[in-house]
Amino acid sequence: MKRAMKLGMLAGVLLAATAGQTKADLQVFDFSFTNDGSFPEGGGTPGTVTGEVVLSFSGDGSGSASLVSIDSIPIAPTLPNIYGSLPIYATSWTNQEANAFTVSSGVITAADFSAFDNRGLLMGNGYAVLELNHNGANALQMVPGHTVTFNPGTGNDSGLAGVAFTPYAKLKARSPEV
Repeated sequence: MKRAMKLGMLAGVLLAATAGQTKADLQVFDFSFTNDGSFPEGGGTPGTVTGEVVLSFSGDGSGSASLVSIDSIPIAPTLPNIYGSLPIYATSWTNQEANAFTVSSGVITAADFSAFDNRGLLMGNGYAVLELNHNGANALQMVPGHTVTFNPGTGNDSGLAGVAFTPYAKLKARSPEV
């Protein structure tokens, strides 16, 4: 009887340790980039875009983000939120062109993320693009379906130096919408 209790307790401890390890294997970084007038050539929408990157590995290494969300965008007619609410989950968008991050000593030292969502085109809602150091650009563009002119979006052409990645100490409870 005591042996069965000990085995049951051991199983419970192992289960708890395994469950805790799942959260420990994630690294979360907040990101932000600001329009500095360099992207696109038209100057773009003034302001800052913020969001979150969740990496599915711990410590140093390279891999893709399991979640990239946009948490805030500048409020301007030139950058309408075609999704209506925040956060917006770019990793659930229809086209994932690039998704690679490298961490060294707790710092993102390389990043290349580019996602494009064109689901809204069929419904007349438009499209969106998010880039984090993709070909040197950090940018967000949201174009309503009824727009036929070029929408400059917001961002910069400053490469990795133009986007700030800050380690987030506590895991945020998020569930991506698809």
